[in-house]
Amino acid sequence: MIGFLRLEFEGNALYLHETDFCHRISENAVWVDVGWPPDDKHMRFNNEYVLLEGVFNAKSKGHMGMFAGSVQKLSRLDGWYGDVEPRRCDPRLYEQPKERLDPAKDGAIR
Repeated sequence: MIGFLRLEFEGNALYLHETDFCHRISENAVWVDVGWPPDDKHMRFNNEYVLLEGVFNAKSKGHMGMFAGSVQKLSRLDGWYGDVEPRRCDPRLYEQPKERLDPAKDGAIR
């Protein structure tokens, strides 16, 4: 599978697109079973597009059943660097600020 990898507490997932993560569209993602906290070999690909291989499980839907399924028993995780498009999201959104960003005031990327 190729997608945007986000590793965070109760939210390890591979999204179809980076914007799906930014808008928290978990239906467009699969849970990635790497445990918590992920080790350094997984974290180096956090917030990047990746090529991921493993066993898909349609019945296991991750934290609170929020995802379309899960990928378990990972056998491959590599960066995916072909045709990389510019970032669509404000990187500050990845840090989950306590207050919601105001795009007009904070200059969020559209």
